[in-house]
Amino acid sequence: MKNFSHLKVLQRTYCTLYPLLRARPQLLQLPLRQKIWINKHTPPEWIYGEQEDLMNVELAKSLDTLKQGEKAAFLIVDLREESERDMMDLPKYTKNKVLIPRVNIPLEDLQMGYYPDKLPKDKYLILVCNQGLKSGRAADFLKRQGYYIKILIGGIETLDNLVDLQFGSGGYF
Repeated sequence: MKNFSHLKVLQRTYCTLYPLLRARPQLLQLPLRQKIWINKHTPPEWIYGEQEDLMNVELAKSLDTLKQGEKAAFLIVDLREESERDMMDLPKYTKNKVLIPRVNIPLEDLQMGYYPDKLPKDKYLILVCNQGLKSGRAADFLKRQGYYIKILIGGIETLDNLVDLQFGSGGYF
């Protein structure tokens, strides 16, 4: 008698990932062991692709260059809707009152093409949203347009905590 228990695992895994698979069908090509999503609240690292990941340490170094007065080689792109930004906005300034380079373009506006004058092609675009799902879709879209893309793992809360740790809150948010 054959054991088909692996099919139940596959079915459960597919159901968990279905919303992501609809948005990013190329994930279906990954081996099953990479599709298993243990923590259903945080998307796993492999969803974004290794070359697109931006770790906190990298952004901390980039923010340090701002602190030292060097020209930023990146632009933070906030993909959240206005109602989402009202709940928690991105920091605008560091403690030293250095403007953090950022722009707000909701994902839907981005996909409709309302952005060409706002996004430079000579800088890394650091995509930020609440949890990373919008960033993944935007990364696919913008890479096809020829932009250099990084996705901040952990989303908006990671950026807020990082700026707070680097520069202190100081009321500049």
